[in-house]
Amino acid sequence: MTIQEFIPYWQPQPFRPFQLQTSGGSFPVRTPLHIALTPGMDVAVIVETSGSLHVELVPLAQIRQCEFTGPPQELAELIPGIEPARLTRISQLLAAVTMETAPATAEEKVAPAVSSVSSGSLTFHSSQTPEGVLWVHVVVADRDGETMFSTFGTRWNLHGVESFESGTSLYLHHLDNPTVEQRVILWPPDRGTFQSFSEAQSPTELTAELVKRDAQWTEKPAVHTEPTQAYLRRIARKFPFSSRNDALALLGREDPGPDRFALQTVTRKTAKGASVRNVQVTDTLLKSVLFDLTGTDWHCLARSTIAPDQLSLRYGPKGPALKLTVDWIDGAAIVNTDPTVLPLSFVARQLIHFQLHEHWPVLLAALSAGPVSSGEPELKLPAPTGFQLDLWPGEPHVALPFLQPRIVDPRGRTLVDFRTSNWGAVVRVNPAESQLALQLISSAPGERINDPSLEVWLDLVTHRVSSRHFAGWTPLGLFQRLVRTVSGVPWMREELPLWLAKGKSLPG
Repeated sequence: MTIQEFIPYWQPQPFRPFQLQTSGGSFPVRTPLHIALTPGMDVAVIVETSGSLHVELVPLAQIRQCEFTGPPQELAELIPGIEPARLTRISQLLAAVTMETAPATAEEKVAPAVSSVSSGSLTFHSSQTPEGVLWVHVVVADRDGETMFSTFGTRWNLHGVESFESGTSLYLHHLDNPTVEQRVILWPPDRGTFQSFSEAQSPTELTAELVKRDAQWTEKPAVHTEPTQAYLRRIARKFPFSSRNDALALLGREDPGPDRFALQTVTRKTAKGASVRNVQVTDTLLKSVLFDLTGTDWHCLARSTIAPDQLSLRYGPKGPALKLTVDWIDGAAIVNTDPTVLPLSFVARQLIHFQLHEHWPVLLAALSAGPVSSGEPELKLPAPTGFQLDLWPGEPHVALPFLQPRIVDPRGRTLVDFRTSNWGAVVRVNPAESQLALQLISSAPGERINDPSLEVWLDLVTHRVSSRHFAGWTPLGLFQRLVRTVSGVPWMREELPLWLAKGKSLPG
């Protein structure tokens, strides 16, 4: 095993015992709990000499080679074989050495310890995974300064802290299972639990169970569940051209000519306070609406009461413009000079949804390409390098505008997926930055896109979700869980600030 192969192997899946050959000696590594990679990119190795444990710190440059000394072993089978007292001692040693060797860089932020006489003290240490995800470890000491609990040596990530009179609640998620929250309640100096005081146990036993769960998720990471094919077929939209002349024959009516298609405009204020005239075109003979941009920021330049064959529209009073050449009888349209003949209902849908992304090249590309196939996103937005950002249609009964984002990282893993949930979003993204803004839209009827309290900022690299309206932050995985479990604007207004508040005292 070369040094290049070793670096990602310090938390192997599953574990194989190996011998670490360095310029200063040879170190056997029998379990994954005997080795860690420090923030300064040194290797911390637990070594046993004459029955006592200590840590050897090995710079990567001193490693000559690594040789396997045994077959692969399942992590879940290794953990129960380690005595709880030894497990705690190993955790304490690794926690101490990784904190001492943390590089003092400008990017790293270490929050001050939170302390009180009754609940002891907490020390946070923040770093980043190789992909850039913010990783916060915590060491909890009792009122005498003795370490009673630590997350060092595991892939648990701290995202929340709540202190109470006699102790502290820690909120963790796992790097390999980020949508599930693990709560740990500690009563210094010697009690802790995952659930309630009646189930309290010693910190040693609590640490052993947490390490066991860490091993299980590290060995078998959670997998994102894709929507079923039946769901994808259900949300796919079809845009047939009209057969209105056939309808006229069935009704026994004559076409009244140009007066048949009535154009109406309604003046409204945009979010920026500008006035626009929304357009609606009605077939007065069949008593049906053919084209309706009411409630959008699209401004109609036509002033006649009869729908013209060419309709000029502008986004906002001074925004970009386009021209539609329309066949109102067949429900067909041509956009600008593009020769593609499109269903009028498809064109209207794209114009209505433009306010959800406001990216002009994306709109023109979608209009040129025409309706997408089943199982494909309705729009693909430009995203930071390596990321993929798609907008998918919601359930057919949901009123427009409504599209549901899905974000995929450079490794092909789904970070956020609104599909099958009750939420869509207005998306504002700058491909040159790692952050994007999402303003949540409920699938429930009513005014849904002008609630600033439901706007969040997603950092796709650090996996932090924050808000300009509420203090704190929450991890991306738990934001995904929030989208899945909370329905309706009133409930989300209550839950979102509570989840963000858990991270107020943490670094990052």
